[in-house]
Amino acid sequence: MVPLGLDFHGFITVAADLPPEAAAFFQKTYAPFLISAPPDRPQVVITPLGAAPRPTESGHQMQALYGFWMADDDGQPTVAFLKQGAVDLLLELGPPLMLRYRPRPGIHRRINVGLTFALHWLMAHQGGLLLHGALLAREGRGILFAGRRGFGKTHTTLELLRRGWDYLADDKLFLHGGEARPFLDTILIRDHLLAGRPWLARRLPQSGQLLRGLAGRQWLRGWLRTHVPQRLLPNEDRLLNRGLPTTVARLFPEATRLTRKRPVVVALLQGGSRGGVAEADPQVVLTRLALLQRLALAEFTHLEWMLQLHGAAQPPPPETILADTLAGCAFRIITAPPGGAAEQVGDLLETCLESCTLPSPSFANPPGRNSPGS
Repeated sequence: MVPLGLDFHGFITVAADLPPEAAAFFQKTYAPFLISAPPDRPQVVITPLGAAPRPTESGHQMQALYGFWMADDDGQPTVAFLKQGAVDLLLELGPPLMLRYRPRPGIHRRINVGLTFALHWLMAHQGGLLLHGALLAREGRGILFAGRRGFGKTHTTLELLRRGWDYLADDKLFLHGGEARPFLDTILIRDHLLAGRPWLARRLPQSGQLLRGLAGRQWLRGWLRTHVPQRLLPNEDRLLNRGLPTTVARLFPEATRLTRKRPVVVALLQGGSRGGVAEADPQVVLTRLALLQRLALAEFTHLEWMLQLHGAAQPPPPETILADTLAGCAFRIITAPPGGAAEQVGDLLETCLESCTLPSPSFANPPGRNSPGS
């Protein structure tokens, strides 16, 4: 077993005891948050599973319905995730929050899902969020923007980086006390990002293999959508569009990567035939941001409801956390065709910042440095 310690900006610490394969995955994925030794008083403990509860018939039924089984342990809600009829991962709320796993090949994927839930759950209990959104800055002014999947947030992030903006996050970020902190630096370059962007392919030498198979994958996706019943249609991204993971540091080594930032503007991206920027009622934007957050966490919805049913203390709802955390920001709604030109959305985001005052100073690493934990 390999002992491992993680520190997520001082908000949440993790002590893990992992088999070598899983340890290698977590060391690579969470490299910015690695610490020299496991903490003495962690909020999350990841450890091998000892004696596991035996699933009942109702437990198997619950697994089939919700993807997990609730097993009360002396009044403490305990969540069991099953694989092939046996307990694969136990989640106990604690404190500390415990993730007990069954050692097996590939268990790191299951543990990672459990850790993601733990980060969401514990951040919300601290009045913060692991928020689904992007944050970039220009000339010291930060803009936090979010929109539904498929709108083109990653397109827009890449375009803004090409224009020389500073970077904090593309997909997820920690939000607490009015300030954003980075989560992971990884950007997944999928087919639709490479198509029509030769400048991106030039910055990513490994993209040649993806480009060579692009036409064939596009044809196969079209064939599947036409000939396979919707209920049997596989997850296309997992099957045909896994993409190429890279980092902002590799794509844009000249970019400044922020370690913290207080946003000046919060922008909601929504579809429309005409592009434009409009001032918005903060409550409207906050409500929609909370809905986007719930959609991003949809895989955990049943789990949160079941924990509430079993008496677990519930964190504040995302609407309340967002209202407290983003007080004082300007709120805008950006309208553009979904999946449209990132250049247009980039122009509209620049427009959002024109009339906003500078926030308090941010802290940034110089180009070429890792953002958090370096």
